[in-house]
Amino acid sequence: MPRVSANNREHPLSPLHDPIVSPHRLISVTPRLDRRSLVREERALWRIEAPRIIHAVEHIRRMSGGSQSHLMRCSDGAYYVVKFQGNPQGSRILCNEMLATQIASCIGLPVPQYALVNVCPELIEGTDDLVVQLGRGRTPCSPGLSFGSRYLGALGRQTTMAESAVWDFLPDFLLHRIENAGSFAGMLAFDQWTCNSDGRQTAFLKRRKGRSFKAYMIDNGFCFGGADWTFRDSPLRGRYCRPAVYDLICGLDSVEIWVNRIENGLNLFGLEIMAGFIPPEWYEKDRKALIDLVRQIDQRRFLLRELLMSVRSHLPHLFRVSSLSPEGVRRAPRLMAEVSHESKKRFSVLPAIPNP
Repeated sequence: MPRVSANNREHPLSPLHDPIVSPHRLISVTPRLDRRSLVREERALWRIEAPRIIHAVEHIRRMSGGSQSHLMRCSDGAYYVVKFQGNPQGSRILCNEMLATQIASCIGLPVPQYALVNVCPELIEGTDDLVVQLGRGRTPCSPGLSFGSRYLGALGRQTTMAESAVWDFLPDFLLHRIENAGSFAGMLAFDQWTCNSDGRQTAFLKRRKGRSFKAYMIDNGFCFGGADWTFRDSPLRGRYCRPAVYDLICGLDSVEIWVNRIENGLNLFGLEIMAGFIPPEWYEKDRKALIDLVRQIDQRRFLLRELLMSVRSHLPHLFRVSSLSPEGVRRAPRLMAEVSHESKKRFSVLPAIPNP
């Protein structure tokens, strides 16, 4: 299999990826304030980390799925599931993956580590399998920055790791071995908030010396309504395919804790910092569309209780009466109006992005 040097640095990195400069091209705040100080404080408060940029070194194999991702070894020695620009589901799927992963990690949901993976043209030209299969042919994958999600399994020298076996499905009789089963309540709340138009995709990591599994959220490309960023809410979407998993989270306030994290966690400022790290070529440099998306995500935090109440009609055993109370639902329109007014006041004037 073709390889490239890990020291390859030919790809010019955009100033967007500077951990201090990048958010300033998206965020608009009062000019008299020290923007750099604000960004540093917000990133420290919500533990927002700038994405790592690594380089693809070796192609391993194709992966299943509509985005036609590939498993690749990268310059940090780890393996990543890489999704390319121009995939059949659209380049905005990469934006969704990156933004959803950042948000989920911030509120404490289990997600694999991610990175921006630079794939050089030489590696693509020398690898026959690095292609996108189309209806009547195939075309080479696009070089440049791609989205990489850390592969949870163990390959090569990593087979000695304590966590090595990955299951993409667990039968019902093994669900009780999931050590973080309570996270499925958070995943459900997260998917309703972000309007995941696909079913909840999950991978299970099993320790070599143990009987338990740990669930991870994967494949978040259809959050935010998919590639068109249109929110079409449905209580039937965003749920895990095995309803029995929700029988494990009927404990006290299992959903309320996640709702509180979403409502009182990230604000618009933090969301825009995250979005500022997304490479502009992933969203066709349509900065207005990205800003509108982030604002909708922020405003939807206060619709979450209402959305989960509609899910309750399909999963009546999931929520206690005290959680998601009607009083909380009645407060949602007022809170949304308040956040909308605050958004307009703080972010009404947006600076132009200077040409690189």
